[in-house]
Amino acid sequence: FADTSGPPELPKDPWMSFRIGSSSTSRYTTERGGIKHELIQTATLMEKAKQGWKVEYTTEQNGAVVSKSVVEWPAGKDFYEEFEKGASGRETITVGGKRYACTWTKYKYKQGLDYQLKVWTCPSIVGGVVKSEGSLNSGGVTTLTTELIESKRR
Repeated sequence: FADTSGPPELPKDPWMSFRIGSSSTSRYTTERGGIKHELIQTATLMEKAKQGWKVEYTTEQNGAVVSKSVVEWPAGKDFYEEFEKGASGRETITVGGKRYACTWTKYKYKQGLDYQLKVWTCPSIVGGVVKSEGSLNSGGVTTLTTELIESKRR
């Protein structure tokens, strides 16, 4: 249901309010032409400083690690700078049996791709993202869904 008294906007640096070692784990599902793929990704805060932070991403498929990478994010970087911001609002959603008071925002990719995205965020969640739903139309429609499994504060 809609909740106009929901949480504040997600800060521009959603990792900076958490301690090193804090993490979030999410399920990433893509579907195209009836074929579904699922990955589990854990993002762990490794370092943070005034100039930015480093996050390690560990991705698993069928219980096996398929990739590990470390990404450096400069402070103040807009995660969605390649997207045009659309409508936004507040909504309480249930993900994994838990309720979250979220701010949602719709985005549309600015160049070349027909990619639409809706993201639900909550500043109390490590990394900020509770859920996202995307649709890419490129010779057929691919849907992309992200749902939070767990958020661990250190």
